[in-house]
Amino acid sequence: FCIHPKYQKKNFASWFLSRCVKFIKNLKTYEFLISFSDTTMGHEGTIYKASGWKYLGMTKPSYHYVNSDGWVIHKKTLYNHARKMGKKEAEYAKSFGYQKVPGKPKKKFALELT
Repeated sequence: FCIHPKYQKKNFASWFLSRCVKFIKNLKTYEFLISFSDTTMGHEGTIYKASGWKYLGMTKPSYHYVNSDGWVIHKKTLYNHARKMGKKEAEYAKSFGYQKVPGKPKKKFALELT
């Protein structure tokens, strides 16, 4: 999940995560929750570690796109826009001024709900 710095309050992230986990646990539909911490954005998964989630390792590095204004767009979002316009991902990125930017691996965490 993501909390905009404008709305960040002390312990808000752990409080919110706890409420979400309790809600999902009460559904009795899922056995595990999986979440990722994006090291490209400087996130190390501290909230998950502190909340008892199990560290599962790192994902493969990926990429995202950035335009000349600094607007960041996820690769899947750009791909979906390209498909709707009948273009390939690279073609769409070039025509709208997006540059492909390599990212870092993400940290993967799991929480058992049972």
